[in-house]
Amino acid sequence: MPVRIDPKLWRFCTNFMAHATGRAWDKTMAGLTQADLAALAAYDELEAGGVNASTTEGPFIIGFENEGKAAGFLKEVEGAQRHGQDIPFEQITLDDARADAPMLTDKVGATYRMGGQRFIEPGPYCQAVADSIVQRGGTITTGAEVVEVTSTRTPAVKLATGERLHADNVVLATGAWLPKLAKVLGVTTLVQAGRGYSFSVETEEPATCPVYLPDPKIACTPYQGRFRIAGTMEGQVPCSGVAVCAFGSV
Repeated sequence: MPVRIDPKLWRFCTNFMAHATGRAWDKTMAGLTQADLAALAAYDELEAGGVNASTTEGPFIIGFENEGKAAGFLKEVEGAQRHGQDIPFEQITLDDARADAPMLTDKVGATYRMGGQRFIEPGPYCQAVADSIVQRGGTITTGAEVVEVTSTRTPAVKLATGERLHADNVVLATGAWLPKLAKVLGVTTLVQAGRGYSFSVETEEPATCPVYLPDPKIACTPYQGRFRIAGTMEGQVPCSGVAVCAFGSV
């Protein structure tokens, strides 16, 4: 967290902590479960509809330094199952875990296997979605800055060049820039940008499935023949104040 005088940042943090309760977690998990249950089928629908990309099935290997540090994550899994998610989940030995994740060392004292999961390489997958849109007659404009969104008789977006583009519907998916563009539409949700870091390394044996280390919040995924290691803070977070594991989703 940057230490600076920033009223919006500290208001976000205050609201976040106010919602960091078990009751809020349960409410959010109940709301997200329906989306989680539909997530994998949505990827299948994209591919059946002509997107030339695929998801990769495989377990997630979950690792902890010791059993004590696994307690919080096990509670989250139990909570997701209680809200209706089917999560194949079992504790396994380190040797069993190494069959899928040979890079694990003896410092990993507790390991679990989570089934029913898939993963993708985001860059190529997004490119495939974009290619499918163009093939269907859609237009993708890059290098253009949207400075205003209006909703009168027909929605429109205004570009920095002054050009206005009209549409039947406008979807705002701008992350941390959402409040600025959506304020005039009555949207007051505060979104605070987060910063994460990642790097990719070669491994002696190819990685075949993701590895998640919940305690230090590190997610590792096979990526273009290498092993991508990332902090799970990457991206933007809406001010719901609830950190939720989205099981059963890519």
